[in-house]
Amino acid sequence: MPAKDIPVDVIREIVSRALYPAVVDYSPRDGVTCPVCRGQLPHSRMGIYSSQGWSGSVKERYHRCTICGARFKSVETV
Repeated sequence: MPAKDIPVDVIREIVSRALYPAVVDYSPRDGVTCPVCRGQLPHSRMGIYSSQGWSGSVKERYHRCTICGARFKSVETV
């Protein structure tokens, strides 16, 4: 199948999964845990560099671990 026949949404999802293979849960109370070094990142050291708006009951945040430098995505649900 030629690339021009692949829907844009599918391409975006593939790129997103390649860039951010690890997705972790976000807790408003506890922060996040880095999936690489397992370091617990409290609110003051979460390394959020991008945050999407709420999409229904889901909010995505993109982090860079302040301990090991790994990039990952977290998801908060209500």
